[in-house]
Amino acid sequence: MAEGEIERIKQAEAEALDRIREARERAQATLDRAREEAGAIRRRRQEESRAEVRRVIEGSRRAAEAQADRMRREAEEQATAIRRAAEPRFQQALAHVLQRVTGDSDVPPR
Repeated sequence: MAEGEIERIKQAEAEALDRIREARERAQATLDRAREEAGAIRRRRQEESRAEVRRVIEGSRRAAEAQADRMRREAEEQATAIRRAAEPRFQQALAHVLQRVTGDSDVPPR
């Protein structure tokens, strides 16, 4: 009887060790899945972050281009205004230079 009892205890111990091994395997599989999911989440977040950076850079680039366009237009408008304002003086300056070069004068001698 003692021998049968020992055999039954050994059998129960073997079954318990099998259950422990199976539980460890399931726990390891769960950890592996969790690591894979965490890695996938991390990769998604990194890609989302890169995409956000690209969006911000693109938005900044568009804003800078728009500002540069506005500045160019304003500069062109100012240059046009300066040319228009200078045109009458240019004619006067040209007449003065021609007078000095040719010696002619519209002013009667004194």
